[in-house]
Amino acid sequence: MRAERWKQAVMFACFAILILAMGMVFTRLGTAQVLIKHLHQDNAVTQFVFHDDPNIHLRNQAKPEKKIDWAKEYPFSEAERSSLFSRVLDKSRALESRVTKGAETKVEDWTTKHFWQYPTLVESGRHYEDAIGWQVVNPSQQITKLADGSLTFAYPRHAQQERVDSMVELADFAAEQGAQLLFVQAPFKVDAYGDEEVNGKLDFSNQNADELLAGLRANGIEVMDLRENFREAAPTSEDYHRFFYRTDHHWRPQAALLATDLMAQRLEAAGIPIERAAYNPVKYQVETRPAFFLGSQGKKVTLAKTEPDDFDVITPDFPVKLHVEMPSLDVDATGGFDLLLDPRQIERQDYYNLNPYAFYGHGDMPLMRIENLDQPDNGKKVLFIRDSFCDTLVPYFALGCRRLVSLDLRHFTGSLETFIREEKPDVIVVMYTASYSGKIDWSGHKDKFDFR
Repeated sequence: MRAERWKQAVMFACFAILILAMGMVFTRLGTAQVLIKHLHQDNAVTQFVFHDDPNIHLRNQAKPEKKIDWAKEYPFSEAERSSLFSRVLDKSRALESRVTKGAETKVEDWTTKHFWQYPTLVESGRHYEDAIGWQVVNPSQQITKLADGSLTFAYPRHAQQERVDSMVELADFAAEQGAQLLFVQAPFKVDAYGDEEVNGKLDFSNQNADELLAGLRANGIEVMDLRENFREAAPTSEDYHRFFYRTDHHWRPQAALLATDLMAQRLEAAGIPIERAAYNPVKYQVETRPAFFLGSQGKKVTLAKTEPDDFDVITPDFPVKLHVEMPSLDVDATGGFDLLLDPRQIERQDYYNLNPYAFYGHGDMPLMRIENLDQPDNGKKVLFIRDSFCDTLVPYFALGCRRLVSLDLRHFTGSLETFIREEKPDVIVVMYTASYSGKIDWSGHKDKFDFR
């Protein structure tokens, strides 16, 4: 009888803790979304609720991104709408999965962002795992360590024919519009020529990229594989890893600047006038912030399992006059290089709540237009269809190019074909890193290989 009472008491205590925890999450969520974000309150109540996160008010002072109906701005043609309709079955099949995953992601975001002392609790858990020798890795994190301790995501093997077919359709459309098309393979953190303990065993990013590029070449699409160029600059895996943050999946700005010059050479050969001297590293000033950045992978394993990266702020040491349009931020302005930077991301050290990588290029912008008024007006325009690796590359590339337009199809949901017809680019550069797992998601027009 006594044992049964103890059992009931323990169950009641656990239930009470669960209720308290969920109540805490929703209290903090409501305070953040209503009082702070929408009503812009900073008072004793909000400070008490977020006493462990005093910077939350600063993070919510920023002007929110403007909601734009891209499909209204760049409508789909009748043929495209028919194509969209023909995928209704795919869309309905994907809907349940998307709703489920979306709900799971929302719950995870709420708990990680609004659970009291969440980073501290997770770090304590990681320390406890080390103390008891518990080395089991949560497979949902998809994170593994390279030989030098760098963290990396690991992607499974997947056939790439669907992506090849989609690129072929884009190439045909580009040709109809009189634009050249170049696919640029950005390097992945796992060395394609090394990292034998991971490459082709735990991670298949390079194998997926190899298959994709082979398919593109077989269909006559021009390809530039930056992995080959980086191999020349960094012959060993240890050298190669220096191009990347240890705790993040992205490359460092030095690598982006190198890639900018390499790509400029290729585009010059295609008839696009570019001032390559603007990409000379000696013309840039470097400010290093030691142990300042905890990247996407580091945030998952926490500081209990890794150490933060140094972060370099690399800006041109020469004057530049740019006209920049970023509709999502309601920006249409003329000024210097600072227009392409988001200083809020580096104004203080905050490992878990800020993203210094997004300092460059304001992060993943749906649409950005940059005109370099210091460059001769040659009438040429370059369109980048890109992912987050271009957050750093696009600002640098603009310094030697008269007209540059950048699209991130994960956030731009209008018709790409309509956009190309209106913009009339001379060259279309599709540049992605090698995270080519799974099938193309045709359901929401947010897949980076959905070129409709």
